[in-house]
Amino acid sequence: RLQGSILVVAAGNGASDNDHGVYDLFVHFTNLEFVHDNRTYVMDNIVQVAAVDQAGQLASFSNYGRTKVMLAAPGVGINSCSSLPNQFKTNSGTSFAAPQVAATLAMM
Repeated sequence: RLQGSILVVAAGNGASDNDHGVYDLFVHFTNLEFVHDNRTYVMDNIVQVAAVDQAGQLASFSNYGRTKVMLAAPGVGINSCSSLPNQFKTNSGTSFAAPQVAATLAMM
């Protein structure tokens, strides 16, 4: 872990509680402990991001968690690039919410 670094990750789109059960190995990095050279390290610099809708409510697909999911950002109906030239499309997901949190944290 680099001092002062923060890793922002999408919480996932399985409508699951990330505090319980196994959703995906990647989203369970929060407070991950690992051992190296007989020392235990805790990664406490990871922020999982849920998605909210236009009303500020948790999106129906968004993963959540009281202890592991730290923040939420708009993630429903987000305009995005299309594979077609000069066109946009609307997408939803925690992957569209996470960059907004990353940008906000970068400006702090």
